[in-house]
Formats: sequence, structure tokens, C-alpha cells
Amino acid sequence: MDRITDVRNFGAIARTAECAGVHAIVIAAKGAAQVTADAIKTSAGALSRITVCRETNLKRTVEYLQQSGIKVVAASEKGKAIIIKLI
Repeated sequence: MDRITDVRNFGAIARTAECAGVHAIVIAAKGAAQVTADAIKTSAGALSRITVCRETNLKRTVEYLQQSGIKVVAASEKGKAIIIKLI
């Protein structure tokens, strides 16, 4: 997740991610929403079951995951799901 700063939005996205079978959530180390009691409550406990990784460089992290054979999927605020392909 990039640029998600509201803990309730973070919790809601985590709840949906768990239902979709996501194994981990990657967020920026600085400026991203924190895993707080409000976020956990909004996520209906999903944040207690999903690994949350804080990374300093999201682009490099996505590249590494793709090189490791992990399919990386993202969605924009417009609701379109995309498979990330970095150049």
C-alpha cells in the first residue's frame, strides 16, 4: 500500500485483502498508516492475521518480489486492478 495514511482506510483495505487471500501487506516505512487499535478494529482482526511489512523503497521491494516469482497485484483509487510491471 502506498500513501494510505488513515488508519480506518488501512484497516478496511486489510479486511478486504484477507478475504481475497492476501498473505502480506507491504507499506512504506515512513508516512504510512500505523497498525493501531483503531486499524485492527476496523480490519475486524485481519491485521492480527496478515503480515505487515514496512519497506523504505516500495519500487525495489516490488521488483524483488516479482524476480522471486511472486505475482504482485495492485488497484488504483479508481477501482481498476492492475498487475504491476516495472520498467
